[in-house]
Amino acid sequence: MLRKLTIGVMLLALLLMGAFTVLAQDENILLYPITTDPSHLNMFTNDEIANSTVLNQIYEGLLDLDPGTGELVPQLAESYDVAINDEGQQVFTFHLRQGVLFHNIAGVELEDRELTADDVLWNFMVALNADPDISEPTLASNMRFVVGAEEYTTAMQEMLDAGDEVPLIMDDMDVPGLQVIDDYTFEITLRTPDRLFLVNGMPNITSPEAYEKLGEDFNNTPVGTGPFQFVEWLRQDRVVLEANPDYYIEGLPMVDGIRFINYGDENTALLDYREGNLDFLFSFPSGQRTAIMNEFPDDFHENAGTHIRYWGFNMVDGQLANEHLVRQAFAYALDRETAWNVFAEGARIPANL
Repeated sequence: MLRKLTIGVMLLALLLMGAFTVLAQDENILLYPITTDPSHLNMFTNDEIANSTVLNQIYEGLLDLDPGTGELVPQLAESYDVAINDEGQQVFTFHLRQGVLFHNIAGVELEDRELTADDVLWNFMVALNADPDISEPTLASNMRFVVGAEEYTTAMQEMLDAGDEVPLIMDDMDVPGLQVIDDYTFEITLRTPDRLFLVNGMPNITSPEAYEKLGEDFNNTPVGTGPFQFVEWLRQDRVVLEANPDYYIEGLPMVDGIRFINYGDENTALLDYREGNLDFLFSFPSGQRTAIMNEFPDDFHENAGTHIRYWGFNMVDGQLANEHLVRQAFAYALDRETAWNVFAEGARIPANL
């Protein structure tokens, strides 16, 4: 197993100033290279890095992870409390920021843009939907310790197995562990403590009104509360975002927009960086780490990430499932130091799991 280091070539001085030189134009637009076009922009069904790269600028959750420290920090919830109730269950009480507005984008007229606890509850309930065309199954799995969540998802799965059409949210069954206390207070109760719940267990938040009005177009037109809002998506070319003028943190974002440019491959993106047409690179062609470090000694920065790469075995059937010695042989055969120092050019740390 290899623990990944996040590697990037950045124009650090420009990043700190919040100003970017873009194609010799006097624009404050961040040019962001990508090598894979998003398959869609639906946050509920997202399970791809290419989609997340864009969606992470648009959507927010109740809490976030500080990229520098890895600690939980407030986002849509300005604070939260943790308690144990009389039944020994873990209770999280989230106090939402007041005055947070959903994006105001062309073609999506919202009657009520302010975020409330009812919107948060709606998003959690949609995330529990058992239909994979509505919600990625990992979302429900991550919420399995919420009181009543497993029963809700199981009931919906039984409907799917019977060939019945499932509603977006079941009106005749609630989830006791998800409660709206008032307009700006939301409560989650876990049947047993889960130390990863605050990190992995909660979905991002979109506008229920936008979701319902857009219908199928929600796959291509995301509406969130984040620092950037959607403008357009030209398939296999670019995704354009603009700064959210109503963002609740004063002074942010520091740029007027982001243009995700699909280069298709890392070599082409690297060439454009050399020409001065890109503000940064997050990745580069395999085998070129050392050369790029030497070429851009002042621009090259890397920091530890939390990603783990691993070999996964079919544990349902077959020899790998039935013979633990075969799996053990793979573990002994893998030279982690060679994989780290040669194939990954020292950009990976062998995992010790």
